[in-house]
Amino acid sequence: MPIQHESVYKILYADKAEDRQKYDPVSWFIEDPDHMQEHKVAIAAFHPGYLDDFIYFDSSKHFNLARLMDIEALSSDRLKAWVRDNRIELVNMTDALYGTNEYQAHLKASGKDYALD
Repeated sequence: MPIQHESVYKILYADKAEDRQKYDPVSWFIEDPDHMQEHKVAIAAFHPGYLDDFIYFDSSKHFNLARLMDIEALSSDRLKAWVRDNRIELVNMTDALYGTNEYQAHLKASGKDYALD
Protein backbone atom coordinates (compact mmCIF):
# COMPACT_ATOMS: atom_id res chain seq x y z
CA MET A 1 0.00 0.00 0.00
CA PRO A 2 1.70 3.23 -1.08
CA ILE A 3 1.97 6.15 1.29
CA GLN A 4 2.59 9.79 0.54
CA HIS A 5 6.15 10.79 -0.13
CA GLU A 6 7.93 13.10 2.27
CA SER A 7 7.91 15.78 -0.45
CA VAL A 8 4.52 16.98 0.70
CA TYR A 9 5.85 17.87 4.17
CA LYS A 10 9.52 18.51 3.44
CA ILE A 11 8.84 22.12 2.47
CA LEU A 12 7.70 22.85 6.03
CA TYR A 13 11.29 22.38 7.21
CA ALA A 14 12.60 25.20 5.03
CA ASP A 15 14.37 28.00 6.88
CA LYS A 16 12.61 30.81 5.03
CA ALA A 17 8.96 31.61 5.71
CA GLU A 18 8.32 32.34 2.03
CA ASP A 19 9.46 28.80 1.17
CA ARG A 20 7.22 27.27 3.85
CA GLN A 21 4.26 29.18 2.43
CA LYS A 22 4.56 27.08 -0.75
CA TYR A 23 3.17 24.10 1.20
CA ASP A 24 -0.11 23.28 -0.55
CA PRO A 25 -1.74 19.93 0.32
CA VAL A 26 -4.73 20.55 -1.97
CA SER A 27 -2.49 20.93 -5.02
CA TRP A 28 -0.51 17.89 -3.86
CA PHE A 29 -3.69 15.79 -4.00
CA ILE A 30 -4.93 17.21 -7.29
CA GLU A 31 -1.58 17.16 -9.15
CA ASP A 32 -0.63 13.77 -7.64
CA PRO A 33 3.18 14.05 -8.03
CA ASP A 34 3.65 10.78 -6.13
CA HIS A 35 1.21 8.88 -8.41
CA MET A 36 -0.93 7.70 -5.53
CA GLN A 37 -4.07 7.59 -7.68
CA GLU A 38 -2.59 4.73 -9.68
CA HIS A 39 -3.15 2.43 -6.72
CA LYS A 40 -6.34 0.85 -5.42
CA VAL A 41 -5.57 1.96 -1.86
CA ALA A 42 -3.16 4.67 -0.78
CA ILE A 43 -2.52 6.33 2.56
CA ALA A 44 -2.19 10.07 2.97
CA ALA A 45 -1.59 11.26 6.53
CA PHE A 46 -1.93 14.86 7.60
CA HIS A 47 -2.05 16.64 10.95
CA PRO A 48 -5.14 18.86 10.87
CA GLY A 49 -6.10 20.62 14.03
CA TYR A 50 -6.23 23.76 16.04
CA LEU A 51 -3.62 24.78 18.56
CA ASP A 52 -3.96 25.19 22.28
CA ASP A 53 -1.15 26.12 24.67
CA PHE A 54 -0.11 22.51 25.24
CA ILE A 55 0.20 21.64 21.55
CA TYR A 56 1.79 24.97 20.65
CA PHE A 57 4.59 24.67 23.21
CA ASP A 58 5.09 20.88 23.12
CA SER A 59 5.00 20.34 19.37
CA SER A 60 7.39 21.02 16.52
CA LYS A 61 7.08 24.51 15.08
CA HIS A 62 6.91 22.91 11.65
CA PHE A 63 3.93 20.75 12.53
CA ASN A 64 2.21 23.61 14.32
CA LEU A 65 2.17 25.35 10.96
CA ALA A 66 1.08 22.13 9.22
CA ARG A 67 -1.86 21.66 11.61
CA LEU A 68 -3.30 25.04 10.70
CA MET A 69 -2.67 24.68 6.98
CA ASP A 70 -3.94 21.08 6.87
CA ILE A 71 -7.26 21.88 8.54
CA GLU A 72 -7.84 24.64 6.00
CA ALA A 73 -6.80 22.46 3.06
CA LEU A 74 -8.63 19.28 4.02
CA SER A 75 -11.87 21.17 4.62
CA SER A 76 -11.57 23.30 1.48
CA ASP A 77 -14.34 23.35 -1.10
CA ARG A 78 -11.71 22.86 -3.82
CA LEU A 79 -10.54 19.55 -2.36
CA LYS A 80 -14.08 18.33 -1.63
CA ALA A 81 -15.10 19.09 -5.22
CA TRP A 82 -12.05 17.22 -6.54
CA VAL A 83 -12.86 14.19 -4.36
CA ARG A 84 -16.47 14.24 -5.56
CA ASP A 85 -15.72 14.88 -9.24
CA ASN A 86 -13.04 12.17 -9.39
CA ARG A 87 -15.07 9.69 -7.35
CA ILE A 88 -12.27 9.24 -4.83
CA GLU A 89 -13.39 6.85 -2.12
CA LEU A 90 -12.37 8.13 1.30
CA VAL A 91 -11.85 5.35 3.84
CA ASN A 92 -10.56 4.92 7.36
CA MET A 93 -7.90 2.38 8.33
CA THR A 94 -10.46 -0.28 9.26
CA ASP A 95 -12.02 0.03 5.79
CA ALA A 96 -8.60 -0.20 4.10
CA LEU A 97 -7.42 -3.19 6.11
CA TYR A 98 -10.64 -5.21 6.42
CA GLY A 99 -12.79 -4.12 3.49
CA THR A 100 -15.48 -2.52 5.64
CA ASN A 101 -17.44 0.57 4.66
CA GLU A 102 -17.52 2.52 7.93
CA TYR A 103 -16.25 5.86 6.67
CA GLN A 104 -18.47 5.98 3.60
CA ALA A 105 -21.45 5.13 5.83
CA HIS A 106 -20.45 8.01 8.10
CA LEU A 107 -20.19 10.41 5.14
CA LYS A 108 -23.60 9.35 3.84
CA ALA A 109 -25.20 9.71 7.28
CA SER A 110 -23.63 13.17 7.52
CA GLY A 111 -25.12 14.15 4.16
CA LYS A 112 -21.78 14.77 2.46
CA ASP A 113 -22.09 15.10 -1.32
CA TYR A 114 -18.70 13.46 -1.81
CA ALA A 115 -19.85 10.15 -0.31
CA LEU A 116 -19.96 7.43 -2.97
CA ASP A 117 -23.17 5.58 -3.76
